[in-house]
Amino acid sequence: MLLSIADEGKRYKDTKDVQKLFPKISDEIKTVNLTGNVFHSPALRELFKELKKIKKLERLIASKIFSALPSSELLIGLSIIGEFVDPANLVELDLSENAISTVLPETFVEFLTRADKLKVLRMSDCGLGAIGGKNLAMALEQIKDKSSLEYIDISKNKLDYGATEMGKTLSAFPNLKTIKIQYNSIKRASMDDFIKSFELYFPTSLDLRDNLISVEGCKNLGKYFVSWETEELFLGDCLVGNEGLEAFIAEASKKISKEAEDKSTNNLVLDFSYNNISQQGVNLLESYSKHITVKKLMIYGNDFEDCSALVGHISKNKGRVVYEDPEETEKNVIDESLVEKFAKIL
Repeated sequence: MLLSIADEGKRYKDTKDVQKLFPKISDEIKTVNLTGNVFHSPALRELFKELKKIKKLERLIASKIFSALPSSELLIGLSIIGEFVDPANLVELDLSENAISTVLPETFVEFLTRADKLKVLRMSDCGLGAIGGKNLAMALEQIKDKSSLEYIDISKNKLDYGATEMGKTLSAFPNLKTIKIQYNSIKRASMDDFIKSFELYFPTSLDLRDNLISVEGCKNLGKYFVSWETEELFLGDCLVGNEGLEAFIAEASKKISKEAEDKSTNNLVLDFSYNNISQQGVNLLESYSKHITVKKLMIYGNDFEDCSALVGHISKNKGRVVYEDPEETEKNVIDESLVEKFAKIL
């Protein structure tokens, strides 16, 4: 059963404002979605006092519920969640697009450490920074049973050197399939540390876009990627260059005769878009593509002359090469349609 007021755009300031929601609350509810409504701490406290009646809450979706509130209010709000939500049955928590910043209240940290059954954690665009990232990593590290977590999104947080600690922590979750850590302005040294954390276990889907990756980092990615059941690897806008791409392919090709044969289900997605890759890099990808099956390969935003041979090899196995930026293509289609409409008016 679902209780949802998602995207109603309301602002709840006090008890009176939230009382109208109370009749909708019952012990049968499994999911609560508050996304896109702003809750001041007095209103949030009263609401979560009522929500505490739900004995087996499984999903709490609370994206953008602290929008434009001062940091003091937000800290109180996180403390309220930590105090009144029982994490015993919680499988999904979404706190994305809340300006949480670096400090995590003690009650909220304690709440996270007890979330043994949590499968999905979304804390994208929370302004954590490096210190907040380290604090979150330390909280997750204290979870005793680490077998549940399957998906984490901590993108758009400017994690920088906090990625080192985060990598160490996440590598201890054996069933973690998806890691989204893109758009975090992570420098090469910290990104290398993060990548090295997954030598013994590599996620099914890893999104590293818009972070800097060194040649050594690319080498390790190639080594780990081919050894595990990776289906998606997003490296767009990581300034990889031809040298980094060559290091990746050199390592990935070493085990190609053994492991890559298992990657024949055509579910592999690789993203090398916007990486300062020239024709030399595209030629490397062409040679590599003869030995693997790729569902989708993204190379747009790079400076090359011809990718027809690469497209041919990938297409043979019913795969697709995306060599034009989808956003630019969509923009051009829209522009053309506007021109046509204008021409008809004239």
